[in-house]
Amino acid sequence: MAKVATDFMKRHNWTSETPLSELAKYTEEIDNSLKDDRKVRFNAKTRFRQLGLTKEQVEVLIPIRPTGKREEGRDTVGKIAQEIVEKDYPSEKIKQISYDLGSSAPNPVAGSSRLTLLRKKLQDHGADHLKKEATKIPHITTESNKIQARRLVLDEDEGVDWPEHFLLEPVQERLEKCDFSLSPSKEDLVDVMIMLSMRPADVATLRIDKYEASDEIWYDPKYSWYCTGYSKTKEETGVGEPRPFLSMEKNPVRAREFLTWIQKAIPEKFTFLRKNKSGIVNVNPINLILAKHGITSKKLRKIGADHASRTHGGKNDSRRQRLRKLACRQVVGRDESVQRYGIMNDLPCNCSKASQKNQHIEYITKMVTDQNHPSDSTFNEQEVIRYTKKLAQIFGLDEQHAEVYTALSGENRALAKRLDDYHSQHKKLKKKVKRLEERVKWLDDNVDELLAMGHCNCSKKSINTSSESSSSE
Repeated sequence: MAKVATDFMKRHNWTSETPLSELAKYTEEIDNSLKDDRKVRFNAKTRFRQLGLTKEQVEVLIPIRPTGKREEGRDTVGKIAQEIVEKDYPSEKIKQISYDLGSSAPNPVAGSSRLTLLRKKLQDHGADHLKKEATKIPHITTESNKIQARRLVLDEDEGVDWPEHFLLEPVQERLEKCDFSLSPSKEDLVDVMIMLSMRPADVATLRIDKYEASDEIWYDPKYSWYCTGYSKTKEETGVGEPRPFLSMEKNPVRAREFLTWIQKAIPEKFTFLRKNKSGIVNVNPINLILAKHGITSKKLRKIGADHASRTHGGKNDSRRQRLRKLACRQVVGRDESVQRYGIMNDLPCNCSKASQKNQHIEYITKMVTDQNHPSDSTFNEQEVIRYTKKLAQIFGLDEQHAEVYTALSGENRALAKRLDDYHSQHKKLKKKVKRLEERVKWLDDNVDELLAMGHCNCSKKSINTSSESSSSE
């Protein structure tokens, strides 16, 4: 609701510079103020953006709700699939239903996702190949691919900065302190999801087991531990086939202990991890925990995959990408979405906090130096400001200190520019004086000759006097 967003903005004077940690304090209050209605929440998000907040800030204030919400009057995808199979609709009818389903989505990406879900539900109901093929709407798929390709290019260019809370060393330290005799907290759940690169839908069903040598096509002799029960499977690769186990926890036995510890707590503490009748997991409780860090549950899998690639020593981009695929339980050798998981910006995992500070100081010093010499500059002012704020966070300074330093740095650059301008003007004046001196010398040397030639009606004395006067000016 737009009124709720306007009231909160007026009451707290939020701006695009307000820290995410400050906004996270009001997430639950705003959630209680909004109705459990998709349209109301969408309007509130839109209003926050209109009033100047960034997309990341809005997602902290109004976290992403669990999927499964639908427009009023539209049947669930599962019910549509069931009706298609039971009434044995012809391909033309299925294509029309699919077109309406995909076109009613807010964007082509969401529309393509709906059609993919419809095909999965049809498969669950035993539909034949022709019925599943009839659900494909080429122009929706094409537009979705274009949008996602553009997003991937932007992600690769800019990368994603992790909250310091989820860097490799802090996560490892928290996992080492876990006590299996105690009931896990939601924070423990988040860390284990990162460790095992799990989707929320994976937590309740994932299994980690040791397998004997096999002639099956899925078996890789380099691995003896495998995973089953992961949420996403593809028909052409074999539904539920075991996939090699790899995670940031190198000991598979201990990794399985962590998984079992979390799964035993699901009936009492993490009931939201159980799928509903539509096969959907409620991710909202996890997103509320993550809101103060400015991320959502979909980022946890990416963080875990990258941590796994670092832990297992990927020496080049190709090797790291393969390790990410294994950590995400994807088929190695196929072009999967895991390429999006290598966009996380991070310092080397073996750096201490002191060395991280020194690296940031050296980096920012270089940028400020380059700013004072524009001809050699490879960084722009926005990058200086961004890394200054990051340095302030590392040293434990607040946002206000970072802004003060940024302002002073800006004044310093302005003064340096003025000094350069004065220096340039001084050089120009020196050149003018030198030219005048050369003219006076030439006249002094040639005045007699000029008088003799009759080009001048004045005496040598008057010419010298005139030249001296001109020089003094």
